[in-house]
This record gives sequence, structure tokens and C-alpha cells, in this order.
Amino acid sequence: MILRRQTVVLLLLVPLAIFLGIAAGYREFGEGRDYFAYIMVYEDIRLTDTLDVVRFEPGYMLSVWGSKFILGLQFEVFFSLLSMGALLVKFVLFSRHQRPIFTSVFYLCSWYPLHEYTQIRTAVALAFGLLAADFFFRRKYIVFSLLIALAFSFHSSAIILAAAVPGAYMLSRFPLPLVIAVIAGMTIGVGGMAVAILSLAGQFNVLISAYVDNLEGYKVNIWSGANLLTLGLLAAINLSGSLKTRQENTFFILAVSALAAAIAFQTVPVLSHRIREMLLVFLIPLAFNGALTKRATLQYALATTLAGWNLYSALSQGIIGGAS
Repeated sequence: MILRRQTVVLLLLVPLAIFLGIAAGYREFGEGRDYFAYIMVYEDIRLTDTLDVVRFEPGYMLSVWGSKFILGLQFEVFFSLLSMGALLVKFVLFSRHQRPIFTSVFYLCSWYPLHEYTQIRTAVALAFGLLAADFFFRRKYIVFSLLIALAFSFHSSAIILAAAVPGAYMLSRFPLPLVIAVIAGMTIGVGGMAVAILSLAGQFNVLISAYVDNLEGYKVNIWSGANLLTLGLLAAINLSGSLKTRQENTFFILAVSALAAAIAFQTVPVLSHRIREMLLVFLIPLAFNGALTKRATLQYALATTLAGWNLYSALSQGIIGGAS
């Protein structure tokens, strides 16, 4: 019965992934951000170039090289295939959850504009990262490690998951109030030391300084509508009683850690942004987890509001819907 339901869900989601992948590759929802950076790398790369001549990670550059010189694909087709593949992996994982359609729509409203449509390396890295977490809970640790390596080869920030997933899993053995209190304490402590540690490290490695300065001018707004709604949703999930398994508790701890990192590293925006980006995706399986009971009404309402808010933000900021 469960397998049959999953098949029906995928019959709906697979065509959607294909459509949205093509839409991303051919800019059907507007030009968006980062488009020229990606297309310039694709068009400028030469057959004799080595991986150290571009700033993108080796996994992505190898896929560019294979697409352009072996398959002979145009950039639009290449981008479409990557976007489509990332969505298909995520939809297959979401199809196993209790509310797969709601979960998938929540993802599309909140993450598709910024990832599959814009930051394709992050989209692929997180597809591998979510798949790696799935294998981790099946106790296939070698596969987990290989998938994390693949994620890292598309976006270096994915290395965070190598420690975060096992770490959160170990913490999930303890009562959630205690874990949240520990995370809150660490947030205060790490936040005070972050700048000093990175400044010291930058004296020994100029690449660290360059990385930290990568988002110069970018400000972290910890009181943003998205952060406040996410905090409210996490509280509602905890109060609804929908966290019943150790895997769900692990995902909850990872999502809480995403917000904690955003706060702790707000003086180092690139770290705040990257850690939050890598960990907050684990909120997705929890957003509509559990039955829609009176106790879970607030959870469902906040998840829907957050999805709408994120989609509105993507439109208002020109991430999608801009001039094409």
C-alpha cells in the first residue's frame, strides 16, 4: 500500500521535476541571479584547462567539461539536466514522507527559486546531502561518506554535513529541551569567539580571509520574517508532538542548529549564510510531518505561511520573475 502510494506520488512529481528543470535551464521565470556567472564559466572553459583555473568546485567543473566536450550540450540543456536531477532526488526522498505533496510544494516555494533556479551547485550538493542522510539512517556509512564527498565536490560548504548529521544523531539520544539549551549556550559562546578565531586563522592562510570576505556587504538579519517564521514553526513542531522517531529528532536538531549558526556567526556573514543554508533543508521533512490534528493546526499554518513568505521574497527580490 505504501509502495503504491509512493508510485502515484512520483507519477505526479516526476513530470513536475522535468518541467521545472527545463524552466530553470531556459530561464522561463526570468533571468534571475548568478546566471551570467555560470554561463560565462561554461562558455569560457577550454579543453586544455585544469581545475585550478576556475573558482568552482571540481565536481561541478568535471560535469561542465563532460557536458560541453563529451556530450556537446548547450548550457541551457546542461543546467536543465542538473536542476532536473536535483529535484528528482529530492522528490523521491519526499515521496516517502507522510505528506509528500505538501512537503514537495513547501520545498518548491522555499528553496527552488534560490537553488535549482539560481545556485545550481548548492542544489546538487544538497540533493547529495539529503540522500547521504537517508543512507546514514540505514546504517550504510560508507555510502553516506561517498555521497558527502560528492556533495562537497559540487559545493565546499557541504562538508558541514559530514559532522553535523552524525553529531545531531548522537545528540538526539538526549531530551530535546536539554539539547536546545546546549545549542543556545554554544550559540552565545561561539558567537563571541567567531571573529577572533577567523582573524587569527586568516593570518596563517590568506584563503580563509578571502572566503570570509566573499560576502562583503552582505548583512545577516536575524529578525527577518523568514527566520521568525522558521523559529515559530520549529516551536510548533515540537509542541505538536509529531517528533516520534530518532531520525525526526535528528532533523529537528539540525534545523535548530541552522538558526543558531545564523545568530552565532552574524558578524561573519559568509559562515552564517553557508551553515544555515546547509542545515535548514532538514526542516523540510518536518514541516508537514504528522496528521492534521487540532494540536498540529498551528504547525500546518506556520509551514504554509513560511512557504508563502519565501516565495513572495523570491519574487520581490527578483530571484525569479525578473526580466528575462
